[in-house]
Amino acid sequence: CALPILLLDPKPNEIILDACAAPGGKLSHIIQIQPDLKKLIGFEVDIKRFTTLNNSLKRLDLDNNSKLEIYCQDAINLQNKYADNYFDKILIDAPCSATGIIRRQPDIQIHRCEDDLKLIKNTQIEILKSLWPKLKAGGHMLYATCSILKDENDTQIEKFIELFKDASVIKLNLPFGQKTKFGWPILPNESSISADGFYYSIIYKNKA
Repeated sequence: CALPILLLDPKPNEIILDACAAPGGKLSHIIQIQPDLKKLIGFEVDIKRFTTLNNSLKRLDLDNNSKLEIYCQDAINLQNKYADNYFDKILIDAPCSATGIIRRQPDIQIHRCEDDLKLIKNTQIEILKSLWPKLKAGGHMLYATCSILKDENDTQIEKFIELFKDASVIKLNLPFGQKTKFGWPILPNESSISADGFYYSIIYKNKA
């Protein structure tokens, strides 16, 4: 969980959203390394995973932290729950094919089909589109997956940048992995801290 939190770079007095928060590792890491946040909000749409998230926070004695709020909430359907330009930073650890962790979960290649991938890609872009208005101008959105498929990674960010003219990508420079046009994929065994594959892209909301 360390790398995405370092990329998110939480600062004092910020309001941060973790849009796909279960099982809770990243959410808890954010509040632990930056206790001076104004507010940290976590969403998890799946009730079973939300229970896991809640239990994780209890185990870490974070469930009574006044700055931390969690909701069994779909990130796509925010409606009027939060005003536009509300969050300083948003973390989207997006649902994905999980092709980057096949080493640990080899049944993925059996259970995933083309229709699953279509649904996943649609969900990814809808989360991005739904949350973008809620991000403040000058704020950052970190999009992350544990997929090594370009269709879930660079292609999604390219589509998003085309849709929102106030969006631009912050160029990354990590000690492992490789640079692409819109982000930074890390293939399995490329990292010194994990044998899994990941993808990261930081999207900046341009000020008017």
